[in-house]
Amino acid sequence: MNGLRRAALATALAGGLAVLRAAAAPQAGSPVVPKPALAETDVVARTLANGLTAIAVDRPASGQFDAVTACLVGYAFDPPGGSGTSHLVEHFLADPVLRTIGPPRELISELTREYEKAGGQDSARTKALEAQMASWKATGRWNIGTSADLVHYGVMSYPAAGIERYIAAVERTLRMVPQANMELHRASLLKELRELERDPRHAMLSVNAVATFGDHPYGVPTGGRVEDVQRMTLETLQQFVASYYSPDRCVLAVVGDVRPARALDLAERFLGTLPRKPAALAMRKPTRAEGERRFAVASIAGPRVLVNFLKPPPPAREDNVAAVVASLLSGNGAWSLQGALTGRRNLARQSWCSNGGAWQLADNPFTLGAEAEPGVELDEVEAAIVSLVDRLSREPVAEADVQAAIRRLLDQPFADGSDFALGVRLAQGQLAAGDWRALWRGREAWSRVTAADITAFAQKYLIPANRTVVLLLPESK
Repeated sequence: MNGLRRAALATALAGGLAVLRAAAAPQAGSPVVPKPALAETDVVARTLANGLTAIAVDRPASGQFDAVTACLVGYAFDPPGGSGTSHLVEHFLADPVLRTIGPPRELISELTREYEKAGGQDSARTKALEAQMASWKATGRWNIGTSADLVHYGVMSYPAAGIERYIAAVERTLRMVPQANMELHRASLLKELRELERDPRHAMLSVNAVATFGDHPYGVPTGGRVEDVQRMTLETLQQFVASYYSPDRCVLAVVGDVRPARALDLAERFLGTLPRKPAALAMRKPTRAEGERRFAVASIAGPRVLVNFLKPPPPAREDNVAAVVASLLSGNGAWSLQGALTGRRNLARQSWCSNGGAWQLADNPFTLGAEAEPGVELDEVEAAIVSLVDRLSREPVAEADVQAAIRRLLDQPFADGSDFALGVRLAQGQLAAGDWRALWRGREAWSRVTAADITAFAQKYLIPANRTVVLLLPESK
């Protein structure tokens, strides 16, 4: 694919192993009061006759808007032996949005011609054109990418007057059938995958997914396997689009200086006539044998330890309890993960605790991780992590600590304060949990979590029989 797509900013939807920042703990006994930056009543939504949901949030005065069209067609739906299908389809279908929002057409056309001449390989001229594309990336106006459950086609900080142009481009995206330039798109994706292989964070997430999920669709390297992409056919991509790109699996979310009624009317006009397709196959749930599983892998992400426990996805109550536990362990008090790793000696230079990651449709991991200090054995780091987790099953958490953990969650702004991230979270709630209001429902559920809930969660899920340990060993030099 042309260099424009490679310059695009691709982000995982609410994914990754984000560290929960600790905030000052409230006084014991003080009530936990949410401080949302946005009210549920600020959101206007409409479900079209074909099943597509359009969402608009007016945040006036900026003169700009962020928007995302998210579709339930991520790599968890790739066919057996066809990992990377959703990712390669995204490369094809990104063109309408990118050609509308992105660099001048003549620059795109010249780069495409140059790649065709070189058989999809780099040349001095393509590298020069890529540099020009990079300058356009710096404007931050597009955000397109593939994650486990979702694919998204978005724009950021786009002039408010351009909303009709964007939604018209989305219509072209959702009507598109992959046709020409298969080898060009394939070469672009293969280059992207090879670049990702050199990224430590990507390496960490990919190895952890493979270890945790096994043969489940979640258990593939993010973006696909090189060997699968190399043998992929155009017919495979066309069948994938025919099976999954149905409007009832898509959400348009627009946030910013917009008039909600007009935005939804534009969605009705451009997207309301998209044909609904036959129901796609449901993704199967992860299954695994009872008993702890252990993996040791040499990786550019080493030396790290990852300890995973599978638990239900949102909107299950267990997921909300897990969010509070993650906040508890990421704080500074008696249950601090970092504190457990810096007791008598400093074992880890950094640590984190995450709930769910990018996987939101099926059982997903509650993960504790740490990067070992130089000279520290990984088994020492693992032992400290496991010891802290085991305490949760045996010792009740003080109510003041529970309230502090909830406070840290509620004090975080909705979707980190970003209009684009808010649009993604609203779309994700609608597609993964069946309701865009899940953003508020989750916050309400956090407030009701008790110390007894935490103990019960730990005794059921944070147990050896449900544990997958991944040791990332440093690669030999």
